[in-house]
Amino acid sequence: MDGKHELEATTLRHFLYLFIFTSAFKYVLICPFFINTIPLLFIISYCICRYS
Repeated sequence: MDGKHELEATTLRHFLYLFIFTSAFKYVLICPFFINTIPLLFIISYCICRYS
């Protein structure tokens, strides 16, 4: 039972690493686009914080 729980935690960790790596890979691919959207994201989040 304990070993099974440990295995589940390891699998979860592997999924987490996979998710992080794929996200990072996507950001590398769309990097020029993403850099252009960063100021826009700041503006949007500022507006949300200010008017909510």
